[in-house]
Amino acid sequence: GELCNADVDWYVVPAVAGQRLRVQATNVGGQILVQLYLPGGTFAVATIYGNGATEYTPTAGGPIYLKISPRYLGSPLTAF
Repeated sequence: GELCNADVDWYVVPAVAGQRLRVQATNVGGQILVQLYLPGGTFAVATIYGNGATEYTPTAGGPIYLKISPRYLGSPLTAF
């Protein structure tokens, strides 16, 4: 996907209790911020700046919300 300088993208990922969720960014053309949230808006984990990965193992099933945004608002177009 692509992010412009003020773009924030949200994705919903179904999670299974005890099953590891891995988020990996590759071939990133700039600095992005990746965050995972639980239902209700509770911050779970994550921060990826550029290429990298993060993992999270939920204790309960349900949706995990993945937020992807430029690390700095106003930064140039980023591709991921």
